[in-house]
Amino acid sequence: MITATATDDTIMSEQATFSVFIDVYFVRELGFLFDSNNDGLNDSFYTNVTGLITTAQKLANESYLLDTDSDGIWNYAYNPSLGSLTEMYTTETTTEFPWIYLAILIIVVVIIACVMVV
Repeated sequence: MITATATDDTIMSEQATFSVFIDVYFVRELGFLFDSNNDGLNDSFYTNVTGLITTAQKLANESYLLDTDSDGIWNYAYNPSLGSLTEMYTTETTTEFPWIYLAILIIVVVIIACVMVV
């Protein structure tokens, strides 16, 4: 708890008290996990490089998923008890030559048609 008091020469003019949570997990040079809504759970992540505050999700195994670029995709998994940081990769499967598959399908259909006619 931090209490700040503003006074002038004669009287106390204003006093305020703030709760400051200092329990954070530093995730190497990447940034740190913290509790953004004071509910006792580290649910946000500050990224050092961009200065972005993004989401974090705690898993049942006490690890955290981190979205470091605020795109809604988890970029890292962090386990504070082990100090492990694992980059998450997403893969997209694309077909660069879909016409090849269409050509193969047509050839197979023609061969089956020829076999059935003979």
